[in-house]
Amino acid sequence: EEGLKRVTRQSLASFLQGPDRLAWKEIPSTYFLGLNDGEVPREQLLRQASRCTNLVQVPTNHFCHIDRPDLVAERIVEIVEELETGRTLQPAMA
Repeated sequence: EEGLKRVTRQSLASFLQGPDRLAWKEIPSTYFLGLNDGEVPREQLLRQASRCTNLVQVPTNHFCHIDRPDLVAERIVEIVEELETGRTLQPAMA
């Protein structure tokens, strides 16, 4: 109920205009690719991943964060540490 007080009308213009900036071009990002993904064609996954700074391949299904949360969490921590120390992100195979 409290959250509903923040709901407001949205201008139609927001659906008709393009963004001023694209975060994926300016902010480091990581794509987790499940090597055993049987849901989405590999070519499509790699196309999506190509816009990211870093590609992490994990031996999981499509839902790597559910299948192997330990691997995902471990790599996220490593990436944050790399960013904080200024080291270049290295592609990794979990």
